[in-house]
Amino acid sequence: MIPKVKFIAEGGMYSEFLNNLIEDGFYIFNIEPNNLGFTAVCYAKDYIEISRLSRRFQSRIKIKNKMGVYFKFSKLIKRKGLWLGVVIYMTLTAIFSHFIWRIDVNVDDNNLKTTIYNSLYNNGIYTGSYYTKDKLQKAATYTMIENEVGQISLNFYKGVLECEVYPKINKEDYISDAVDGEIVSSLSGIITDLRVFSGFPNVELWQSVSQGDILVNCSMTDEYNNFYYEKARAYIEALCEKTYSVYIPFKKESILYTGKEDETLYIKFLDGKYQIKKADKDNWYDSAEKTTIKPVSILGFRLPITLETVKYYQMEKYKIENDALSANKLAKLQIQQLIWNDEKLKKELDRKYDYLISDEGIQVNCFVKGYYEIT
Repeated sequence: MIPKVKFIAEGGMYSEFLNNLIEDGFYIFNIEPNNLGFTAVCYAKDYIEISRLSRRFQSRIKIKNKMGVYFKFSKLIKRKGLWLGVVIYMTLTAIFSHFIWRIDVNVDDNNLKTTIYNSLYNNGIYTGSYYTKDKLQKAATYTMIENEVGQISLNFYKGVLECEVYPKINKEDYISDAVDGEIVSSLSGIITDLRVFSGFPNVELWQSVSQGDILVNCSMTDEYNNFYYEKARAYIEALCEKTYSVYIPFKKESILYTGKEDETLYIKFLDGKYQIKKADKDNWYDSAEKTTIKPVSILGFRLPITLETVKYYQMEKYKIENDALSANKLAKLQIQQLIWNDEKLKKELDRKYDYLISDEGIQVNCFVKGYYEIT
């Protein structure tokens, strides 16, 4: 629709003014006379020239109404704040599309998933960081090396970082437990099981050996002075007696958890770290800490901000006193744990205890007789 202007002309020689407009070729529509002049409609592009001609005929002219699509949008065009807002919105949309809004680590192992998140965070990749190709490649390389995985692929698209983790597949080595030197005995006893897979045996079944004796050689020379070498690998089991010792003092100071905790909160955004809450540890003797990271979300809408929480657990020094009976029980519990954790013990046959009590504490020795792997 062509923009038009409805104007009113009053006073002066308005009749001659109207005749002159028509003679000059101006398109004038909807002419309506009145007592002081007339009302008419013209094209908007001609109004300025019509206004200038009205002065020659001493007529006053003013706009009564503006018609057309142009005038409807002209108000919007003049609203600079509106267009500035549109520009800012489009700029922020373009910028924020390069922010990391979400990180998805695709791996079945939850512990490995947490470790990958932490590794990416330590390498500057987190919710709220700005994406660059070089930064992503370096983070993928370091994360793969730190976690000993087969391959890590980081793909970024419209604010979402997809992390594909491929496990490391090691080639099975049938002599992976072979050693370069001789195999020596770790305990004294009588050999009850002898299996030499590679190397040159130096002992026989049911032979007595002492701790430090050579069980399997890795090299030998025959009667013709020919030298042979191969990595030694063997499984040797013997009937042995092993001593487990634990000393428990009657009085000691230990640092224990009190159950009280506090936390310090940080937010990370665009490689900046800002503290929003500080833990109060002024009167604490000591503390342990645990750091967790998670993205920030409001009503389910995830923001490009990462929240780092450092939780502190209060620890205090306590004096612990034990009598001989309680110290003995505690020592036996610790010895039992040592025996359970001893992977070389294959079968226990018997055990005996020996006690040495002083003014300061008690030492408990446990002599375990059984079958041990002595390689």
